[in-house]
Amino acid sequence: MNNKENKINQNLNEEPVVSDLKKSLDNTIQEASVVLNELIQNIESTVQDNEIRARTKEIVKTFSEDLRNFLQQASDDSVNEKKEKKFSKEEE
Repeated sequence: MNNKENKINQNLNEEPVVSDLKKSLDNTIQEASVVLNELIQNIESTVQDNEIRARTKEIVKTFSEDLRNFLQQASDDSVNEKKEKKFSKEEE
């Protein structure tokens, strides 16, 4: 019985941690988005050469999309892992 109690306590302790990590990740994504948008605005207002400006904006936008996709995938993976753990614990 003690083993089951430990698993229940561990599960209860993991859920707030996962929730906190998810909130932190969401905040990080939001902050990165703001910074990258400000960078694009600065590029538009300061870079004089049209070709350099367009290419630089393209690079920043591609980086932003890649970062967003990576972080979304990491978030999805952590949610799926949590569901898998919960499912396997329920089977026990």
